[in-house]
Amino acid sequence: MRERVSASIDGWLELLDRHSEAWLAALEMTGSGGDPQLARVLDDARERASDRINEVVGVTTLAAEHPEVNAVLRGYSGMAEPISREWLRRGRLTRRQAQLLLEEALLHIISTVLPQVIANQDAKAPNPGR
Repeated sequence: MRERVSASIDGWLELLDRHSEAWLAALEMTGSGGDPQLARVLDDARERASDRINEVVGVTTLAAEHPEVNAVLRGYSGMAEPISREWLRRGRLTRRQAQLLLEEALLHIISTVLPQVIANQDAKAPNPGR
């Protein structure tokens, strides 16, 4: 799994590197409550990214049975965006450091955190949209 995660994150970082100005501008516009249409586009992209991560780490079937899997992976995506900013905009991380942080965090989440989240689900989940 480590190799698939590494290759996937490397590909994502390569894409961001090639389109860094557009990526950073989109994050800034949606972060300030700017363009609602762009916010929807980015939200759809985040959902597709979560689905892609499911495939990469082999939890697609688990995600179909447990909606909290996608919630956990959306949380990971929420962490990945500021990490990309720290690398691309602020220069506080190198690309290799960003990749290492994203890889290790995802592997830890999948191997340790996700099983605990699933094991601790309540008998009845809250209603969506509340």
